[in-house]
Amino acid sequence: MRVIVSREARESLKAISAYLGQYSPAARRTRFEINARIKTLPLNPRKGRKVPEYDVDAIREVIEGDYRIWYRLSHERIEIIAIFHGARGV
Repeated sequence: MRVIVSREARESLKAISAYLGQYSPAARRTRFEINARIKTLPLNPRKGRKVPEYDVDAIREVIEGDYRIWYRLSHERIEIIAIFHGARGV
């Protein structure tokens, strides 16, 4: 199964890294951990829970630290659609 990261999700990850980089050298590690979590999705695409805000089986999320990673499942691919801090509203 192929993983596709949407433009919006890529931009969000860059913004997260830039923001954290202002305050802590941990920004690089956070970005690495988010990317590592994304790379595990093809092994078990349904391991994330359904996003409660939508309650649609094909839209799921995994949590990495303080961050929510939303993804959409289809037959051929996993599309990362959003990455954001869990305290931020949708």
